[in-house]
Amino acid sequence: MVVIDDVAEMTKEMWAYLDTVVKGKVMDIVDDLRKDPYEEERQYKREARLELGNMLDKAADEIEQLRNAIKVQANAVRVLHEAETSELNLLRKNAQEAYTAKATLDSEREANKILTDEIERLRKALRLARDRIEPLASFQQKDIGSSTIRVGEETKFSRDARSFNGEK
Repeated sequence: MVVIDDVAEMTKEMWAYLDTVVKGKVMDIVDDLRKDPYEEERQYKREARLELGNMLDKAADEIEQLRNAIKVQANAVRVLHEAETSELNLLRKNAQEAYTAKATLDSEREANKILTDEIERLRKALRLARDRIEPLASFQQKDIGSSTIRVGEETKFSRDARSFNGEK
């Protein structure tokens, strides 16, 4: 039994030595061995999930901001399209009015040309008539025997002349 006592004594000494050299590190190692070997991995996964959740929340917020920005831009495009459509309709209306005004003006010019030509024709006819009447008007009265003929009065001679020309 001496051997067993010696081994027991050596074990005590060895433990005392280990305790003084390592100063409690052995217990830490034992505690680490007693711990769940997957606890660190689970803790890492929990932290990763939290970080991923935070990233997803930020991404969701950014997506919402982008959707709002797209709504604003879509509304601006709609308003711009409506304004352009309105302006285009106004330009079409103005073009139609300008076309109608030009056509009316062209028609008026053509009518004025016809009327001007007619006025010129009538002026020529009037000048010709004046040229024929002027010699007759140069004398207002002329004695013919016992009667006086005045311009503008009808005489037997003027009635005979009108009947000869087929006038009434």
